[in-house]
Amino acid sequence: MSAEAAPGQPVDRKLTSGIRAGTGGEIMLVNVGDLKVDHSYQRDLKAPMLEKMQDRSFDDATAGIISVSRRASGELYIVDGQHRSALARLEKRDKILAQVFEGLSPQQEADLRDRMHLRRADTVYEIFKARIFAGDPVARGMQKVAREFESQLNFIPDSKRGINTISTVEAIYRADQGQALRKCFKLIREAWGSVEGQNATAATIKATHWFLERHSEEIEYERAVQRIKTEGVQSLMRMARSHQGALGGSLWLNTYRALVESYNYGLRDASKLEWRTSNWSASRIANQGGTLWNN
Repeated sequence: MSAEAAPGQPVDRKLTSGIRAGTGGEIMLVNVGDLKVDHSYQRDLKAPMLEKMQDRSFDDATAGIISVSRRASGELYIVDGQHRSALARLEKRDKILAQVFEGLSPQQEADLRDRMHLRRADTVYEIFKARIFAGDPVARGMQKVAREFESQLNFIPDSKRGINTISTVEAIYRADQGQALRKCFKLIREAWGSVEGQNATAATIKATHWFLERHSEEIEYERAVQRIKTEGVQSLMRMARSHQGALGGSLWLNTYRALVESYNYGLRDASKLEWRTSNWSASRIANQGGTLWNN
């Protein structure tokens, strides 16, 4: 990279032919060593990604322009381009081309990063973490509901703790700002003790929500809790997979069928629930999550 412009100064036009910053910040050369990372909203570096980038070699043209925030203290924080900056360090480069934004708060940095993710392969967890830090009311509302039940929506997938299925939770939350989600989590916790791990997968949350949505006016709630508790989540999922093998359809739908079957155990025919899997009144929720309810 040419050193015609000093770090922190607008880059020479010869270096940026065709580049326009618009109103979004000034393009300039910055010292790689001055760049910092705010891990409250940024993801961790991924070694495989760095190795892949190294294999292709660092090139100014393909690396593009990273996005940086100059805070009131004068410190430079990476908004977008953490891996490119890390690679520049590894290759002992002194400078990198950056679009520098002035006057952003850390929350605004996180929001900007969230809006930039659309062109990259950020995971749903990384995006959700950035949304939380940026103050997204939906993301924070979802997390608030989870914490009411002594759980959390995970920033990093964990098979034993917290909830991994962010898109499922968001679809249900958006339908009524969390009321149905609270009812769903309440039943899960009362039946299985906690809303996390295998108790709170996409299949169990969707199925429990649908069970309550379709049958709340005809079930005895305490019976539902006791029957689901007695059945246990592992037995219920075996039953669901058996239904799936015989009837087809998604795992969550067959988990719902297993919930109904568990509730009906020992009841007379006149008192038994019937499966309700057509003309879904929760289509409004399906619309929130695209193909969520077909998965």
